[in-house]
Amino acid sequence: MIIYKYIKDFYKYDPEEEEFCKNNHIIFFKPNKKRLQWLENWLKEFTPPKIDCKEDITCYWRHFGTWGMYHPEDNSISICPFKIENAPGGLKGTIEHEIKHLKHPEANTMPHKNKEIYISNKSRED
Repeated sequence: MIIYKYIKDFYKYDPEEEEFCKNNHIIFFKPNKKRLQWLENWLKEFTPPKIDCKEDITCYWRHFGTWGMYHPEDNSISICPFKIENAPGGLKGTIEHEIKHLKHPEANTMPHKNKEIYISNKSRED
C-alpha cells in the first residue's frame, strides 16, 4: 500500500544531489518559497493516484529536487510534482517507476544510465 506524506522540512537541499542531476541530464528544481507555496496549495486539491502495490511504501512530497527519487534505506520514494505532467508517464508513471527501483535493488550498483534502462525493461516485463 502506498502511504502519501508531506513533511515540510523532511528533506534538506543537497548540492551534491543537484550536481548529480546536472551531470546526468536530470531535471532538478531548486527549493524556493514560491514552489513551497505551490506544493502546499496543490496538496489541498490533489487526489493521489490509485497504484496497485502490495508492499508498504511511503511516498513523500517535495517542493524541490527531481520529479522522482527512491530511498531503499527506508523503503520510500519522494516526488516533486512541480510540472510533473512533463515527466515521462506523468505523476502516476513517475511513482510507479520509483517503486520499481525499490523492487529491483540489484540495479543499485549500476551506473545511472544503465540502471534506468534496466528498470525500464523491468517495467515492460511486469
